[in-house]
This record gives sequence, C-alpha cells and structure tokens, in this order.
Amino acid sequence: MKIDVIGDIHGCYEELIELFSKLEYQWNNGIPVHPYNRIPVFLGDLMDRGPNSLGVIELVYQLVIVNHKGKYIPGNHCNKLYRFFSWKPC
Repeated sequence: MKIDVIGDIHGCYEELIELFSKLEYQWNNGIPVHPYNRIPVFLGDLMDRGPNSLGVIELVYQLVIVNHKGKYIPGNHCNKLYRFFSWKPC
C-alpha cells in the first residue's frame, strides 16, 4: 500500500485541497482519489486554529469512514474535541 502522510491540518481546508492537487489526486464523487491508488493517512490534528475545521472533518470522514480511501490517527486537538462532546473533563 502506498501512502501520503498528511499531518496537522488544523482546519486549513483550502490548503488541504491544494495539497491534494500537488500530490496529483483527482476528484471523484466528491473525494480526492489518486490515479495510482495511493491513499492519504492523516496524522494528528484535523481541527482547531484554521478557518474551516468542519470542512476538513467532513472530507476526512468521507474519505476514511464512508469510502475507505484513507486512514486517520487522531491528535491531541482531536482528543480534546472528543472529550468536549463526550462531557469528560480535560
């Protein structure tokens, strides 16, 4: 399996889209797919700081959960958001 490791997006959706373009991914049914079957592996923080955390989360959800075209390992900001939604103290 060939992978592209992408870390610490921090809600920077537009920059993520640009990165996919530079890595030669093509859009197919609303998700980026590589012509040589490489998959993105997201390491670390999807959200926080950038202007479009929700857009990043939605795209990664579509790639990883819905279409099985990527992998995801959460970071500390992701865990912080999870704790917030599950009402667990920091």
